[in-house]
Amino acid sequence: MQIGRFVKTEELKQELEAMDGYDDAQWDILRPAMMELWGERDNTILHTQQDLIDLSGKLAKKGGLATVQEYKTYLGKFSAILTYLIKNEQLRAREDASYQFLTAFSPTSQKNIKRALVMQKQLPKGPDGSSKPPKWEHVIAAAEAEIRVEEPGFSNISGFAESNQVMQKALDVQKGDGKRREKMLEEIPNRAALQKKIVDMEKEIASLKNQRASNVPLNYPQSGGGNNNEFSRGDPRPTGKLYEPKSCYYCHKEGHNTFKFPEALKDEQQGLVRRNGNDWFLPSGQQIPWNPNRPIRHVVATESAKTPQKPPP
Repeated sequence: MQIGRFVKTEELKQELEAMDGYDDAQWDILRPAMMELWGERDNTILHTQQDLIDLSGKLAKKGGLATVQEYKTYLGKFSAILTYLIKNEQLRAREDASYQFLTAFSPTSQKNIKRALVMQKQLPKGPDGSSKPPKWEHVIAAAEAEIRVEEPGFSNISGFAESNQVMQKALDVQKGDGKRREKMLEEIPNRAALQKKIVDMEKEIASLKNQRASNVPLNYPQSGGGNNNEFSRGDPRPTGKLYEPKSCYYCHKEGHNTFKFPEALKDEQQGLVRRNGNDWFLPSGQQIPWNPNRPIRHVVATESAKTPQKPPP
């Protein structure tokens, strides 16, 4: 067994080799034998949760952590106690002490750290909506950035690169990651683009006004119940016709529609003419050519006069 390598003296090694379970490498038998010969295990409790409260409370009474060196010393002591408490099952996880860790900072710094965690969406919520403690690594990152910013000699850090790195880390915690900042900057409208958009809108509005004014008729007739109200704006009555009447293609007279002219319907019933859409045909099937100076009825009458009509039965 490898345990013999950790025994310092030859005398103790001989005692170990003589114990039950050593030769067979059976730890369950060897361990009780070692306890019986060399004494009971030390059950002294080194730390409790009160030690964390006392450690952070002592610094809070002094006004809170002020320098990076104080922060590193505090973090080392707090982490050592926290590891012991978790190992001995006094706490379940490091997150259980996250808020206690922050009490060593000033009230202003605590508010800044929590604000940074909120902006980073690092404050989880429980199923019932209650706040859960943030992850330990998130708390450490936000706390370190805060203490570096608040340290009195922050602006005098030697080396531009180191100063810029520390400041950028603090800004990342306060404002979010780079992608989020870039998206926010893209969403901010450019001043020149905004001014151009305003000018374009003004031109469009002016164009619409001019178009609307040009489309309004000057002598638009008003609706009314009688002829006296037809021209109620005081303008003189037009001398000519308001519209050009359409003539009937069948007889070249006004006042009726070509396809509803009674004489045309009568001639169709008598078989003197046949209409197909806009075209007219004689009984022989010959299409009557269109002539704007000659009514269709004239051709029908001429052709019917040539053909003797059969007397009705």
